Amino acid sequence: MTPYWKRCSDQDELLILFNGWGCDETPYENINVGQRDFLILSDYTEINDIDFDFLDAYRQKTILAWSFGVYIASHFLATRQITCSRAIAVNGTPCPIDDQFGIPKAIFDGTLNSYNEENRRKFERRMLGRTQRFFSDNTPFSKRSTSSQLGELAALASHVGTKIEDDFYHHSLWSLALIAEHDRIFPYENMKRYWGEKSLSVTGDHFPDFSMIIDRYCFSDSLDIEA
Repeated sequence: MTPYWKRCSDQDELLILFNGWGCDETPYENINVGQRDFLILSDYTEINDIDFDFLDAYRQKTILAWSFGVYIASHFLATRQITCSRAIAVNGTPCPIDDQFGIPKAIFDGTLNSYNEENRRKFERRMLGRTQRFFSDNTPFSKRSTSSQLGELAALASHVGTKIEDDFYHHSLWSLALIAEHDRIFPYENMKRYWGEKSLSVTGDHFPDFSMIIDRYCFSDSLDIEA
């Protein structure tokens, strides 16, 4: 994984964002988290190459995970027994390649087997939907190369497999799941089926309004959920 400290100023509150597949810190350059540290984790080609001991220095820790990052965050919350004030899943599940609870396997395999420069642009249009208006031709969604993204996708396919392990345990690790009604990557009904009463439907596409989510759901002074 690649860590990126957007803000690191020895605060006692930390927001950790587990990014989606193929992404980097580019979409979050204008995100404001107030007087808190903000760590963005991206690129899951290798997922066991980070030490979370630094978390002990923080009084309050919030996990925010998007898309495939929900699966990765579930893995670390379970295996490293990371404790946090709240954990918010956005447009993803701990079962990311699954016909009932995630991306249908045939669709995932089709993306993996045909991903190239042309299909990357098509994928980003589906992912961004109406959000695409915020990303001009001169502001790429991610600065990573297509070959880097493809290598990560293959690694994720190998790591995830097709079995659902500890499904209910992973479900219990999360405080809330936000699922977008117009998501064209993770089917809305599949996410709803997995999260059940823990889900909250929101308008939008697969790539969400992170500024709104952070302000509304992520911290102790947020009003929409209980810690």
